[in-house]
Amino acid sequence: MLTRFLKINSIRMTLLLFLGGASLNSSWGCGLHWQVPKQRFDGVQEQGRLSYYGPEWGRLKTTDGSELPLVVNFESGREWSSPVLGQGWLFAMTDSYVVQTKPDRYRVVMPDGYFYTFFPHPDKPGIWKGNRGWLAEVGKNSFKAWAPCGWSIEWRNGKIAAITTKAGSKIAIERQGDQVTGIREGGKSLLRLEHDPQSGKVSALHLPDRTIQLAHAPRPLVQNLQGKKVVGSMVDALASATWKSPDGKQPDLKRDYSFTVDEHLMPLLEVSANGERERLFQWDPVSRLLLKDNEWTYSTQAPAPERPRDHAAIRRTNAKGQSEFWHYQHSLGKEITKTLDGTQTIKEWFVNGPARGKVRKVSSTKENGEEKVYFKAVYDENGRMIREIRSKNEYEYYYYENIIKKIHVGTNDVIWTKKFDGEQRVVEYIKEDKKIAINYLADGNYIKEITFKDKKISVFYSNYDRPYKIVNHLGAEQALTSLS
Repeated sequence: MLTRFLKINSIRMTLLLFLGGASLNSSWGCGLHWQVPKQRFDGVQEQGRLSYYGPEWGRLKTTDGSELPLVVNFESGREWSSPVLGQGWLFAMTDSYVVQTKPDRYRVVMPDGYFYTFFPHPDKPGIWKGNRGWLAEVGKNSFKAWAPCGWSIEWRNGKIAAITTKAGSKIAIERQGDQVTGIREGGKSLLRLEHDPQSGKVSALHLPDRTIQLAHAPRPLVQNLQGKKVVGSMVDALASATWKSPDGKQPDLKRDYSFTVDEHLMPLLEVSANGERERLFQWDPVSRLLLKDNEWTYSTQAPAPERPRDHAAIRRTNAKGQSEFWHYQHSLGKEITKTLDGTQTIKEWFVNGPARGKVRKVSSTKENGEEKVYFKAVYDENGRMIREIRSKNEYEYYYYENIIKKIHVGTNDVIWTKKFDGEQRVVEYIKEDKKIAINYLADGNYIKEITFKDKKISVFYSNYDRPYKIVNHLGAEQALTSLS
């Protein structure tokens, strides 16, 4: 849990003993991604439909150092049209929206392209509980959500209106009527949308470091009429995007998105970069399921109607006849994956009771039948983990009120101990004769006091998770102005 390495000549070796791993204050840990969404199989979403995320189109850079990517997605099952990119597309930063799908459920498309779901909070009346620790309040025409670390997003009339970073920078999505015109941070333009005066379509996106020129073209929509496929209509959709640097020193990059049909009236999407094909997708016009992606052929089995939260069972096979498989079954608490080498991994968790949602076992089986248990847990009657076994029983982890101990099975030696506060943040880490105590400050900064034998070092971190000062055991200070 303890964060990143510090490399400073005078104390490098001491610090390297303590610092490493995932960032304590990273956006991901804060319930945010701010990156292009990852899929189990790139190009297909959990129900088996085509879902293409290309490389990010650029980044909005705020004065506090935050960077928000521009994420673009095309999905074969998407019915509505993006005001920026056209039918089937999503320009997540400005198309982000909230919709109430049931009396007790809100579906949210976040500005980084991820989908979150909010339910009534079981312990806080009037508050809605979402993914990764996000909470929300619903107003008459507004929906405001916030993360534990301070990020917040506001939607008005279902459409994204503002983002506040954890450092307090306020980003506004500007509109004229229903038309997005730009994104600003105070007086600074982060993104300006240029509209064609005749068609009203977005023709260019202007960022401080680049311009993206957009072209639209008719896209055929295939329909099934009395068992026969026909091109029912032509709709507007993104056809190309061209990246240009303001100074003209960087070479242009043009990415084309060509929508056609084959001789059997199966829809096709070809993605090319500077004339070179990157992807060729084919999908079924009725089920919208992905059938082909370059060399991969897909076979998908939809979940049972009585299990709406289960994902489809997806198998894909390459030109060599090798296959991969993935099936996430929420109703059974089981996820099955199979890789090209034939290894099958099963993850199981509880779906009912006090331990609901908690992992009970992760194991894999090779083609020769050899099984390996990576993780196995024991919980008490209140759903609290009291014992954890990993990696062929070499180590066990014992959980107490706010303490975790790692113990070697063979010797019963305590490898390390971690203590947590009421917010489940690490406040103390002890390993042999090394100790780290973490003091979290009210302004979001924190201090790590590192003790090694008879030496003590204090490392001061900003709320961006960046170390900016070190004080050694003699009281001498060293600023870290050169460390990013």
